[in-house]
Amino acid sequence: ESIILSNRKIHEEHQSRITHLRFVPMTEEEVAEYQKEEARTDTKRIYASDDMHNRFYCDNLECMEDWSNVVLRYRHSDVEWISMEEIRLFASGKIPVDDVNQFAFPRKGDKHCQSQISKFDFDEVLRYLVDLGHDNGYKMSVSLRMGAWGIGFPYDQFYFDNAFAKSHPEYRCMDRNGDAISNLSYAYPEVQQYIIDFLVNGAASGCDAVTLIANRGVPYVLFEEPVAKRFFEKYGEYPYELPLDDPRLNAIHCEIMTEFARNLRNALDNRYGKGKVAVHLRGFY
Repeated sequence: ESIILSNRKIHEEHQSRITHLRFVPMTEEEVAEYQKEEARTDTKRIYASDDMHNRFYCDNLECMEDWSNVVLRYRHSDVEWISMEEIRLFASGKIPVDDVNQFAFPRKGDKHCQSQISKFDFDEVLRYLVDLGHDNGYKMSVSLRMGAWGIGFPYDQFYFDNAFAKSHPEYRCMDRNGDAISNLSYAYPEVQQYIIDFLVNGAASGCDAVTLIANRGVPYVLFEEPVAKRFFEKYGEYPYELPLDDPRLNAIHCEIMTEFARNLRNALDNRYGKGKVAVHLRGFY
């Protein structure tokens, strides 16, 4: 009945814009068929994900309603689940360099993202979107990149930093020769608890699940002292010369990540009731 054309509230120019709209009349039969399809729920099986960083990167967000597109964009789709990322994990530190032109690969959007995060109570944002999603019939999840501190060169110069990782170099993954790499290791209980606290807090939004994003920021565990100690206790030798796909070393790594998953499950159950919040894992096929 009406179409409103306006400029998107965006901070940077994009290379594409709508150039025209075409309206095609529909017969009453076509309208009835369309309405019948729209009313179906048995086809809804898509799991949609929003990294949430893009909202800050591209938009000038001024009020809570400006977030609504995270949910409402799927109104005419077969989406069943909407996963929203907890972006504070990789935006919790303060970058000392304020001039993006000094970066090897400057992206002004990253600075724009950091400058906008402080404008909102992100817990309130998640609660608002979960309620909006439920009102529109979606199942809602809060997701987290399990290795958000693993932003590799040359992109490590962007406006992203993790205060916990920066404050605890002793929890970093260790290569077989003793060199520390940028990622934190889940072999340390403190790292597990840090991630679990984020997810338990995210579930306070009223979401139906928390999602572990396991396709970015790997590895999660390598040859740290707790790993070597477990391996020695079990096999009487150290794993430093073994390949990463050695079945025995892989089993130790899996033990650690399984313990993390169980600790997360228990923490969610203790806070919200047994099985009330599901745990999802998203990774490469």
